[in-house]
Amino acid sequence: MIRIRKLLLVSTIPLLILVVALGSIGCAGEEATGGTPTPTPTTTPTVHENNIEYAIETFQRLPVEWERARYVNLAIFRQDANLKSFYDDIQGLVGQDFSTIGIELNKVEHVSFVIGHAAVYSGNLNLDDIKKALENLNYDRSIYLDAEIWGSPNPERGTVTLLPPNSVLVTNNQEDAELCISVIKGWGNSLYDNNGVKDVIARLPENPLRVDVSIGTESGLLATASSIEKTGSETMEMLTLSKFTDDASAQNCLPELAAAFNNRARIWNMVSVENVQIRSFIKSTGKAYIQDIKKADNLLGYLTYWLR
Repeated sequence: MIRIRKLLLVSTIPLLILVVALGSIGCAGEEATGGTPTPTPTTTPTVHENNIEYAIETFQRLPVEWERARYVNLAIFRQDANLKSFYDDIQGLVGQDFSTIGIELNKVEHVSFVIGHAAVYSGNLNLDDIKKALENLNYDRSIYLDAEIWGSPNPERGTVTLLPPNSVLVTNNQEDAELCISVIKGWGNSLYDNNGVKDVIARLPENPLRVDVSIGTESGLLATASSIEKTGSETMEMLTLSKFTDDASAQNCLPELAAAFNNRARIWNMVSVENVQIRSFIKSTGKAYIQDIKKADNLLGYLTYWLR
C-alpha cells in the first residue's frame, strides 16, 4: 500500500495545534541526496524577483534529514484583498503568541517550517526587540557556530535563534536548532540539496503562494512538490508533481496518487482536474474558487506551529 504524505494534500489541521507528528503524502521512494552542502547567506537580505526563489532560499535553511517542509508567502495573504481573510484568521488566533517573544506577525513576510521540528520566520523583523523580549522572559543565551540560541527556562517552549539580518528560527529543542544552524553555515546538506527536490521545484510556477516538498522513501518515489498559485482575482490552481526513479514506477503509482488528488479536488470543488504521467513524473492540476477553498480549509493552518 502506498502511503500519502498529509503535508502536501491536507491543510485542515486545527490552527492551534502546536507540535504535530506529520503523517505520510504520495508514494513514499528512494532518497537522492545532492552533492556538497549549499550555504545560505545570513548577513544580507536578498531581494528575489519571484516567490519560488524565496521558497528555495528557505528550503536551503532546513536539513535534508527532515525530508519535508512547507513555505508560505505570508505577505501576499496579508496584502491581497481576496486572500486577507485567511491571514485575519491566523492573526486573531496567534498574534499574541508571536508578540510575546517580540515578533510582530504583521511584519513576517515569509515562513518555512517542518511540523514537530522548526519554523523560520523572515521579514521586517527587529532582532534587537526580539532579543529584549527573550531576555525579559528569562531565556538563556548560548552560541553555536556564531549563532545566538535563546532557550526557554521551560523546556517545553523550545528555542529561538536569531538569524541576522531579518529572520528567526524557532525549534522544538536545542538539537533541532543546532542541526538547522549547521546547514545554514554550510556544514550539512539542506532539503534543497536533494536532487529529486530540485527537479520537482524547478517545474513549479514562479509565483506560488504556498509550496510543500517531501522526499520519498519507497516505491521508487524520489520527491514530491505541491504549489498553490493565484490564477485570477477569485481563483487558485493547485499543482502537484511527483518524480520517480523510472517511468514504470510512475505508471504503477499513478492510480493511487490520482485518487488522492481527486479527493482534494472534491473538497475544494475543483474544476479542470487532470492527473497525467509524463515519463518519470506524475502531474496533477486543478482550479478552484477562493471562496470554496475558504469554506473547506485555512491554507495557513500549519503556520501556527508553535511551542508550548
